[in-house]
Amino acid sequence: MDVCLASGTMIGMMQEIGRRLASILDPRAVSPRPSGALRTAPDAGEVPAPSPLVDFLAYGDDSLVVGRIRLTRSRMTDLLNEGTVLELTDVVVERLSDGQAFELRDLPIARDELILVQAAGPRGDAALRQRTRAYPVAVTVGPYRVRGQLHAIPGEDPLAAIHHRPPMVPLTDAWVDRPEGGGAGEGEARRLGTVVLNRDRMRRFEVTWDDSSGWIDTPTTGAID
Repeated sequence: MDVCLASGTMIGMMQEIGRRLASILDPRAVSPRPSGALRTAPDAGEVPAPSPLVDFLAYGDDSLVVGRIRLTRSRMTDLLNEGTVLELTDVVVERLSDGQAFELRDLPIARDELILVQAAGPRGDAALRQRTRAYPVAVTVGPYRVRGQLHAIPGEDPLAAIHHRPPMVPLTDAWVDRPEGGGAGEGEARRLGTVVLNRDRMRRFEVTWDDSSGWIDTPTTGAID
């Protein structure tokens, strides 16, 4: 991701990215209800309220991107699968190689550049959900190692399930091993909850048949490429 250095001091930008990451990663944080959410229909002649802005956290090959995005679909997964370019606002980009941060007011970003996205916003219409089974999986996607739960129809092969879906696939209860210095080695392990991974960037996939706790100490074996 090529970005230009924006105005503002480096200290201020690092404080800002730290504040935003803490807000997004804090499970106690609750997004406010969008205005007008209890209305069943707009009054005649009333201009519909814009879609809500939600927090956005994404991992690229060499950058961590924090910002906000307008949620024009019921779920983040649906939004990511709908288009090939996303429009972000109030963006801070941290370069993984040296930790330097860059601030941008707006940033259009291609979906292909995104490897992992932390899901934000509502879960979608409960009436449309299918009964699924959670399969614990280990995935190498881009330079990251991820463990989490892939939800598929009971009896469905998890590898087939992930390939039969649109390219951006959600995992729940996910941990990500962020590479140190942008390399392939182990770095900072972070629990992200629900993430959406870019299947087209997936290099390794394994059903682990256990939960995702303490996965950093357990190497993956018998992977399905």
